[in-house]
Amino acid sequence: MSANAFLAGLALLFAISHKNPEALRQKPATETALTLLQPAQQSLTCSADRTSLMPGERINISARTNQNSGRTVSYRWLPNGGGNIIGSGSDVQFDTSGLGPGSYRVTVEVQTGGGNPEVCAVELIIMAPPPPPQATKVASCSYLKAGSARVGNACKRVLDDVALRLKDDAGAKVMVIGFADASEPNPSKLAAARAANVKKYLVERGISASRVVPRAGKATEETSEKRMFDIIFVPEGAVY
Repeated sequence: MSANAFLAGLALLFAISHKNPEALRQKPATETALTLLQPAQQSLTCSADRTSLMPGERINISARTNQNSGRTVSYRWLPNGGGNIIGSGSDVQFDTSGLGPGSYRVTVEVQTGGGNPEVCAVELIIMAPPPPPQATKVASCSYLKAGSARVGNACKRVLDDVALRLKDDAGAKVMVIGFADASEPNPSKLAAARAANVKKYLVERGISASRVVPRAGKATEETSEKRMFDIIFVPEGAVY
């Protein structure tokens, strides 16, 4: 090669490298980037319309998840500690029949395709029922005259208060127990007559006869303290 040709080639190489320096560098191997599409993150919540209830009641429980459109979603409800699930899907009822007072949990497992299910739970408290109403003695009145079954003025005032209380509590009844002491003539019959006359007076004051139950008490001792009647107030639901 002549000197002129060598110099011309060198000049051409210089011109190419000056305009595009990258042209002389070796290109790396082609790389392909792959983007893996992940399903949207699930967010599961569950709730009940109330969390305190009485034995035997039912409550509504719901589960909500932001599953992708088109996915099949399955729900598995698990009552922990007893009770029954009524229904299926995202909205069910929990029946507490047969459960006693205490804390309970209802769990739901939500499956959206493959992988592990999402889980959430509702905590519930079943409260102890209130004690049943109790019958109580609310009044009594004594007879000053032996052998008498007539309701005197003092006893009428007592019974007027009883009548007002019965009118205020429409579901209540009263038990009238008449007493007679053993020294009085025919004490068993006299005790029954005293109770019957008390009932008659209360009916006259506007109380239904079905709400007044007369009964003769036992004469067990010779004392004027047994010349009397007792009024036992029996609220609705109470047993006497």
